[in-house]
Amino acid sequence: MKFLQYRFDGELKGNTIVSVVLTTAEKTSYLIKIELKEKKGQQEHKNFPIPFEDIQTYKIQASKYIVERSQITFTDKKVITGTQLAFEKKYDIKPREINNLTLFSSEVVHEGSKKLLITFPGFLTVGEKLQYPVTTIKEVVTNKIIFQDRYSVHGTYMLIDDEGHYLDESIIAYIQDFMRKHEIMEKDIVFFGTSKGGSIALRIGSYFRDSQIISVAPQTNIETFYMDRYIFGNYFQNILQPLFKRHNVDSNLVPFLEKINHNRQRAFIFDGEEDYFSNSIDISIYPAIIERRIPSVGHNGVIHQHENEYMLQLKNFLGVGSNYRSFKLGVLNDKYINFDFSYHETKDSNQQIVITKSGKKYTKFSLLMEKKVLRVNIIMLDYLNRMVANMLF
Repeated sequence: MKFLQYRFDGELKGNTIVSVVLTTAEKTSYLIKIELKEKKGQQEHKNFPIPFEDIQTYKIQASKYIVERSQITFTDKKVITGTQLAFEKKYDIKPREINNLTLFSSEVVHEGSKKLLITFPGFLTVGEKLQYPVTTIKEVVTNKIIFQDRYSVHGTYMLIDDEGHYLDESIIAYIQDFMRKHEIMEKDIVFFGTSKGGSIALRIGSYFRDSQIISVAPQTNIETFYMDRYIFGNYFQNILQPLFKRHNVDSNLVPFLEKINHNRQRAFIFDGEEDYFSNSIDISIYPAIIERRIPSVGHNGVIHQHENEYMLQLKNFLGVGSNYRSFKLGVLNDKYINFDFSYHETKDSNQQIVITKSGKKYTKFSLLMEKKVLRVNIIMLDYLNRMVANMLF
């Protein structure tokens, strides 16, 4: 695969779209749209994979100022940004050869733990930080595999690498090897991710039928997300889609959601009522998947404003990081109740949560705590499929 390197050196007084028209030897035209964001005295650098080799000519369509300060080269190797390299150094991301394909990951081994947390990243665009969920889970004490989607420009949901090879079998083999090496059972694995990482968690997690999955604000229909030109221009249509078709790769999550539902896996999806990309598939048709639909909240709101909620769920699945010995889910009027705790040292460890209605005691829950509760945040969630409490935790 060839890579187009685009450089712009100059000042912009506003965001600009640059069109680059490529022509092949067969006179086929191919369009790349490049968004330049307003910067002062800084150089813009963009990196694009090209799904075919025989580029003969190119033409930049933009203002004369932009054209004069633009430079295009073609290489056999993409350029990794300083931001991405800094992230990889910080979290010790390394290339690993699995089944003759390269995966990028970091491993954390916690001696004595037989649990495994597997995380997948959100979108990494040139010049921006890698989003979620590495910093979110850094305090969770357990074994971890932290994957990096280091393919193409914006990532490929770890579906294919830069040469178009399908990655799922290599990812599965890598996880299974880690399990054997550290004697981890499938039931003790949690797959977790937010945004793009949430989509990958659902797909890869479906191969491990006894595992748990927590997916936060995923793109349930990946093609719908990539087809949004406001966000990604024509990146999917002109770069990823031809590669997917060439290698018969389906970017739709439906087969994996069906598999999760059939397996009756413990899968939890947090999404927002106003998140268009999470709502492109109706999760309610999969009764084994618990959906937490947050009203009046969009994509970023689910991730940033409800972190305590989905992290509590993650810690419950892993059985780590929580200061209580026993906890049972309460069911009340077709809803279930989560408790989020803060603590300080006190004498009494036997606690009781009492819920009142119109000033009268309605129901109560007893909890055996290691430390007395200082603050309790009670979260009422729709209990969509009437699963028993033990199937959730």
